[in-house]
Amino acid sequence: MGLPAIGEIIDGLFKIERKLGSGATGTVFEVQLSVPWTSFRAGERFCLKWYAPAIFEREEARIIIARRIRESMVGSYLAHPNLVKVHDTAAFWKDGLPRYVVMSLITGETLESLTSRGPVPTDLARNLLLGTANGLKALHDHGILHRDVKSANVMRDSGGQAVLLDLGVVRLQSEATVTNSQSFLGTLRFAAPEWLFREECSTSSDVYSLGTIGYQLLTGQPIFSDIGLYSRLVMAVRNQPIEIEDSGWSPERRYLGNVVRRMLAKEPESRPSLDVVIECLSNYRRRDAWSWLERNGIFRKLGSDLGSDSPRQRRFVQAVLELYGEETLRRLMRENHTDQVVSDPRLRRMFYLMSTGEAVKDYLSTPAEGRKVWVEAILGAYDDTHYAGACAELEGRSDLLDEVYQSESSEEIRAQIKPMVDAARAEFDEEFDAAMLEGGGD
Repeated sequence: MGLPAIGEIIDGLFKIERKLGSGATGTVFEVQLSVPWTSFRAGERFCLKWYAPAIFEREEARIIIARRIRESMVGSYLAHPNLVKVHDTAAFWKDGLPRYVVMSLITGETLESLTSRGPVPTDLARNLLLGTANGLKALHDHGILHRDVKSANVMRDSGGQAVLLDLGVVRLQSEATVTNSQSFLGTLRFAAPEWLFREECSTSSDVYSLGTIGYQLLTGQPIFSDIGLYSRLVMAVRNQPIEIEDSGWSPERRYLGNVVRRMLAKEPESRPSLDVVIECLSNYRRRDAWSWLERNGIFRKLGSDLGSDSPRQRRFVQAVLELYGEETLRRLMRENHTDQVVSDPRLRRMFYLMSTGEAVKDYLSTPAEGRKVWVEAILGAYDDTHYAGACAELEGRSDLLDEVYQSESSEEIRAQIKPMVDAARAEFDEEFDAAMLEGGGD
């Protein structure tokens, strides 16, 4: 099972034309069909990945076979412009170990190669990241994880489209635990912390790895590129916060950086879902509104709690879009009416600081159908900022929500908000008890 030579014909079909590259799991060749095959004509070209013999020595043959069969099956039944097409060749090795897999030939360059020349322009970076996210979503929608998302596994084709490659370590979500093999499937530098430390991986793990591609597109460097020692790299993946230096960037690039930063959160539950990532990358209204607000210093004017990429900031942008609508917001942006946004009482009520009495009065002036949302906003506001007056501390927030609850006359609305009020009080009680224990209080 040695490496085929240039000019050799594999299984009477695939003539080896030239070597395209190699990696830990095998060598990739460009091949040409010497005779017709299935629906393809003689002369058509493909990409053939010849598996490295060493992988059969490292793992049990049945695991290898299962993974390669899965690779062929996934690629052959999924047709998506952002996923490489894999052609099922299992018939050629059904009685032995799989030697190769055949894929459609993608002309272009990998994102690893692209970023080796430096950071990528903002619009191109966004389009490539969005295309990769769409290909990944096609897998997730079929209950499949990729598990090796990295810049070397994404090609920018001749049309500028991102194509996700190498489905060799894909796995059904129901089976998505780390392999028992001693070889780490996926690449350490780009793997999500929860997978690296032998816990279950999920769609969120792929989102993290997608974030590493975004990081590389924006900075021109692989994530943790300054760390070469294995033990230090392991600890960095686990504990080191991801810093993206964005000074001097345009607002549009900072917006993209914020999306990437969220994807690289250490805890899976802190990352956005892939649907949210796609929405953030493709929603021009949100991007343009954020960029305009940031460019004109509106976040700073409304308080430091609307700092870079806080959840509160994201809610503020969404509120601006919903309050003004696309047409009015475009006019405000065109005419640069930042003063109207800053002084808008509706936004000030939602995002400025208010006393307990003002907050209760504001709650009672809110239409009945919006009061549950109002309570949720107060809860969220505390989570993201030091809310003044009654909301500055956990106790103040729970007291405020108690007062709001007592002032509500509608039993139906009281029933809707009571669980939130109870949860706020329980959270305060828990934090208070913990503080007392830590401080040795009575």
